[in-house]
Amino acid sequence: MTNMKQIIAKAIDHAVLHPIHTTKDLEKNCLICKKYNVASICVKPHHIKEAKNLLSDSEVLISTVIDFPHGNNPTEIKIKQIIKTIEDGAEEVDAVINISKVIEHDWDYISKEVEQMTNITHEQNKIIKIIFETCYLDNYMIEKLTKICNKYKADYVKTSTGFGFIKQENGLYKSYGANIDVVKIMLDNSDYCKVKASGGIRDFKTAELYINMGVKRLGTSSTEQILS
Repeated sequence: MTNMKQIIAKAIDHAVLHPIHTTKDLEKNCLICKKYNVASICVKPHHIKEAKNLLSDSEVLISTVIDFPHGNNPTEIKIKQIIKTIEDGAEEVDAVINISKVIEHDWDYISKEVEQMTNITHEQNKIIKIIFETCYLDNYMIEKLTKICNKYKADYVKTSTGFGFIKQENGLYKSYGANIDVVKIMLDNSDYCKVKASGGIRDFKTAELYINMGVKRLGTSSTEQILS
């Protein structure tokens, strides 16, 4: 691989998160992760142990998701999920924030949630990424949430789950992920957190653009398409 492709590969959290992904899909995607030596494979919580076994002879880390994709559980449930997934072998957790509380501007609730999830993760010496689901938020909410995550020293702020859908005028639903404007807001308001762009990253040009902007991780299931 070229130098830029190597840089992109080591920024990729390769996602295997679709509800219909089976153990066979996990095995196939672990081979992809080994081939390109990505940063991590991001798997559903019940796949953590299998993924760790399949990738035991590689440098690929095991990451997983917390309260994915809607973030609606009480904080105490998310804490229990974090503890369990780390016990099972996850080295990084991507936790969905309570989106409705952000929309309500309940910043006290959000601050406590970010603080508690970050603290419990760091007590285990693991990495936490806070997922915003930016397609539902306005610029002020994104900026405010980024600043809260920086205050409580979350390791990363992350744009999207990749499963954020908005109903269009024709009645159909369209999924939304990262975009340049949102990523710039997150980068401009981060003096501690790194930024992870996720959702809709399917080609080398887009991945390169985000890396050049200063993004440190990329969430994608299109690793082969990007790096081949």
